[in-house]
Amino acid sequence: MKSTQRGFTLIELLIVVAIIGVLASYAIPQYNDFILRTDATNALNAFRPLQVNITEYNARYAKLPSTSAELKSTQGVSETPTDHASGKIKSIEIGNLGKLTGTFIDALGGVPEPIAGKTFSLVPTRSSSGNIIWSTEAGTLDKKYLPRM
Repeated sequence: MKSTQRGFTLIELLIVVAIIGVLASYAIPQYNDFILRTDATNALNAFRPLQVNITEYNARYAKLPSTSAELKSTQGVSETPTDHASGKIKSIEIGNLGKLTGTFIDALGGVPEPIAGKTFSLVPTRSSSGNIIWSTEAGTLDKKYLPRM
């Protein structure tokens, strides 16, 4: 009589578990980096009202505001907002020529450690046609987490 094999041998199961372990050891850190990049990108929502103010200033005066006081006085921006839709940004500073620098909340505020307390900036540049082009600039935030515009 001929016997037929049923099921998997122990060696075959161990090989499958080893392959899954190798794949997971690569995928989990990549997933965590993806989550942190998503948190940083979602934090851009906090910058939107100030971006609109700078764009309106550019449309009205055909230049970027040279100081934060100039932007505040002409656009009615009274202070740097502290209550943000994203919930991840502690503060936003308005710099010269409309540069916006945001600081993430610290780790105790619920922000993951690699981005907690770090800063990054949105920098406006006037194109030759007069439009504003925004770019991101890493402050203390690691470049791999920097939002893309």
